[in-house]
Amino acid sequence: MNQTRTLDTWVTSVVIIDDDFVSAVCLEALLRQEGYTPFKASNGPDGRQLVRTQQPELVLLDIQMPGEDGIETCRRLKEDPATADVPVIFLSGAEDLSTKLEGFNVGAVDYITKPYQTAEVLARIQVHIRARRMMKLLAATQIAQLDRLGRALEAILPDPALMPEARFAAFYKPFHAVGGDFYEVLQAGDQIFDYVVADVSGHDPEASLVTSALKVLLNQGQCTLSTPLETLRMINASLRSTFPEHVYLTLAWVRLNRHRMTLTTYLAGHPPVLCLGSRASGTEFINNPGDVLGVFDNVEFEETQRAVEKGDRILLFTDGLIELPFEEGVSSRGGGLEKLAQAAEKHRALPLADMVQRMAEELVQQSRGVSDDLLLLGLEV
Repeated sequence: MNQTRTLDTWVTSVVIIDDDFVSAVCLEALLRQEGYTPFKASNGPDGRQLVRTQQPELVLLDIQMPGEDGIETCRRLKEDPATADVPVIFLSGAEDLSTKLEGFNVGAVDYITKPYQTAEVLARIQVHIRARRMMKLLAATQIAQLDRLGRALEAILPDPALMPEARFAAFYKPFHAVGGDFYEVLQAGDQIFDYVVADVSGHDPEASLVTSALKVLLNQGQCTLSTPLETLRMINASLRSTFPEHVYLTLAWVRLNRHRMTLTTYLAGHPPVLCLGSRASGTEFINNPGDVLGVFDNVEFEETQRAVEKGDRILLFTDGLIELPFEEGVSSRGGGLEKLAQAAEKHRALPLADMVQRMAEELVQQSRGVSDDLLLLGLEV
C-alpha cells in the first residue's frame, strides 16, 4: 500500500495510464515536484493491475489508447470492488461532448482536455484527492460511532451468567453494527421470569433508540407491577407518540411460572414460540394472534397458557433465523420453521447454551447467506 490511514503520514500516490511515453514522463515529473508518488503504465490492463496493487488516491487516464481504450479501462476499474472507489480523471485530446459524457457515464470524476495547463491539472488532482479523503474520514467516523453504539446496545442485553435462576441462553448476531433485534429477561416474582424477544423495523441508529426505549419500558412495567398486557399497550402508546410512523416492532413474550409450572405466551405480530418437550415428545409451536406494536392506536393480544414439565425447553426467535434463503423448494417462513424444529430435535440432548449455539450455526450453514439480524433465545423449565 502507498498510503497510511493517519492524517499526518499520508503518502499520496497517483497512477498514470497513458500510451504516450512523453506525456506520461512529463506528468510523472510534474507530480514528483509537487510531492506526489507517481506510478505509470502504458496500457489499460497493466494500469488496472497497477491500481489494484498500489491502491492510489487517484488515476490519471488517457482515453485514446490502442487495444483497451480509456473508457473500457475506467469501466473495468469501477466494476472491480478493489478499485471502484479510486477517482479517475480523464486526460484526452478529444473535445466533443459525446466523448466527455461517455467518460462521466463510466464513472470518471473529471475530464481535462489536452493540451492542458499544469496548474489546472494539479488543482483538480488536489480537489478530488481532498474530497476522497474527506469521504473516507467521514465513513470511518460513522463506522466508529456505529461500532460504539452497537457495543453499548449489546452491553444492555442480559447475561445468562448473572441470572442463573432464569436458566436461559441466547445467540445474537446483528447483521449491521447496530442491530434491530432485542431480548430481555426479567424476574417477575419468586421463580417467575419473563422472557422477551423483539424485532424493530430497520437496522439503523433509529432502531437502536427504539431498543433502548423498549428496555426502559419493560423495566418500568416490572417496577409498577403492570401485567404483560398492560406493558404491551404502554409500549404501543409510547411508540405511537414518540417515534415516526414507519417505526414499529414485533414481539414475543413468555412468562414462566416454575411454581405453577405454567407458560403464558403473548405475541405481537411475531413468529411463534417453539416448545420442546423434555420427554422427547416432539416439538410444538405456540402461535396466538396479536397486533404489531407501533402501527395502530388500539391493539389487541391473545393470552395463551399451557402446562410445562421440568426439563422442557422453550425457544423464542426473530424472523431473520427462519427467513434465511434456504435451498429451492423450502418456502421462506414455513420451511424455516420446519428447519428450526428439526434442528431443535437434533440438538435437544446438548446443554442449553450449546444447543442454542449449534442450532443457529446449523441454520446459517444450510442457507445461502445472511441478510438480517439473527436472534435465538432458549430457556429451560
